[in-house]
Amino acid sequence: MFAFDKPIVWVIILLIIVLLFGANRLTDIGKSLGKGIREFKEETSTLKDSKLVASTSSNLANDEEVVVTKREGKREDGSIEIIEERVVRKRVQV
Repeated sequence: MFAFDKPIVWVIILLIIVLLFGANRLTDIGKSLGKGIREFKEETSTLKDSKLVASTSSNLANDEEVVVTKREGKREDGSIEIIEERVVRKRVQV
């Protein structure tokens, strides 16, 4: 029976994968997988932040509002950093 508990089996599987895809292709796959995981984490944290804003706005007084400003900046490594600032301010009656 073919068991995955032996280290030699994992080495053979890894060797077959390297032969099928090639070392360069595996690094590209790893980079894109890491990028996908990073984007997923950012989106889930954004979802949590939007829930936080919704719960915060329900605790505000009638004459207050939450203003959210977003800025994007590029880092040295080429990634984009999104900065959100939340400010609670009094509503202006016109």
